[in-house]
Amino acid sequence: MFCPNCGNEAPNAAVFCPTCGLNIQDYFRDDNVSKDQQDDKINDGLTVNRSEKHQDAEHKEEPWQAFVDTRYHFYDQKWSVASQPDVNAGWNWASFFVGLFWLGYRKMYRELLILIGVFFLMDFVAAVTSLFFLSTLLPLVLYFYLGMKGNALYYRHVRQKLAEFQHDDLSQADYRERGGVSGTGVVVAIILLLSYAGLSTIIFGF
Repeated sequence: MFCPNCGNEAPNAAVFCPTCGLNIQDYFRDDNVSKDQQDDKINDGLTVNRSEKHQDAEHKEEPWQAFVDTRYHFYDQKWSVASQPDVNAGWNWASFFVGLFWLGYRKMYRELLILIGVFFLMDFVAAVTSLFFLSTLLPLVLYFYLGMKGNALYYRHVRQKLAEFQHDDLSQADYRERGGVSGTGVVVAIILLLSYAGLSTIIFGF
C-alpha cells in the first residue's frame, strides 16, 4: 500500500509510514462508524491513493502518451483502473485474436521471439511424446493467456523502455519513433511465423 500523506510505499500491515511517520490507520479512522466500516474506509482510501499515485507518477506523464501513441487512451483507461497494471490490466481482444502480429505491431520483439520459441518447444514435446494434440491445444492456451495478460505485458514493456530512456534528452517525436506501432513489426512477425512453420514441418514432420 501507499502512504496517503507522502505517497511512498509502506508494508500492507503498517500502522505508521516508514518514510514520514504518519499513523496510516488513524488517518482513515472515524469514531462514528463501526470497525468494519473503518477498515473498509482504510482499504478504499489506500486504493484510491495508490491509483492517484500511479496515474500522476507514471503513465499520465507525456512520455507515456507519446511512446504508446496509437490507442493511448484505451491503454490508459485499462492501466488506471487496475490496482496492479503490471500483473493484470484487463482483457485485450487484439492480443487474443492476433497475438503474434499484435506483439510485432507494438514492437514487443522480445516477447514475440519468446512466443515463437515456446511454439517450437511445444512441437518438440509433441513429437517426442507422440501427443500431437499438444501442438494444437497449447497454442490456444497461449493465445488465451495473451488475451488476459496483453495489457499488463505491454505496460511492463512501456515502463521498461521509458526507464531506459530516462536519462536521454528525447522529444515527443523521439518517444513516438522509439515506441508507437510498426507495420514493419507485423511483417517481422509474419516472417518469424512462416520460418517457424517451415522448420517445424521439416524437423518434426507436422
